[in-house]
Amino acid sequence: LTSAGAGAPPTFAAAAGGAWSKLTTTTVSSNVSEVVFNSTYLNSTYRDYRIIISDISHTTGAGAEVYVLIGNGSTYITNGDYRFAMRAFKSDASTNQEVSQATSQFKLSADTIAGNDSNKKSSFEITMFDPLSTSSFFTLQATGSFIATSGDLACGQYGGGFFNGQQGTAINLVKIFMNTGSINAGTFTLYGRKI
Repeated sequence: LTSAGAGAPPTFAAAAGGAWSKLTTTTVSSNVSEVVFNSTYLNSTYRDYRIIISDISHTTGAGAEVYVLIGNGSTYITNGDYRFAMRAFKSDASTNQEVSQATSQFKLSADTIAGNDSNKKSSFEITMFDPLSTSSFFTLQATGSFIATSGDLACGQYGGGFFNGQQGTAINLVKIFMNTGSINAGTFTLYGRKI
């Protein structure tokens, strides 16, 4: 609602920007190798994007890790220009980190996550900043909450990364997958934000 002036009733108007708009949701209820968001949703309509991953589990009981791969059009970028730093704080007061200066994808989870158990779910939030920009490197930040495979420890994590290559490439393709096994449950919701 916006003001129509003193003494006049307010009127409805489109939001000026800054709010997150839901674009699409993918719900996984059986084994899939990946969840993909492409240029149908990652386009010039919005500047920043957020992916909320709720209650995922996977088929590997021994533990797995969550990865993110980016690309343009229908091609993923798999060279060694991904840089990231993720850190998990555990319920036994220990910590774990996953870092890299040169790898072929972002590692989202800072430890192996429990899976193959309907009660042991993991959730993450990924924010991608202006991924279609051709004048800056692709950057993301991530937070999460999961159960570590070893010791069933509660983990809260934070981190981020950037793609140190192909600065002139707009990123409009994102894949979320496990390093081993399949995703067998979870909800993946994409939001966009105008400025």
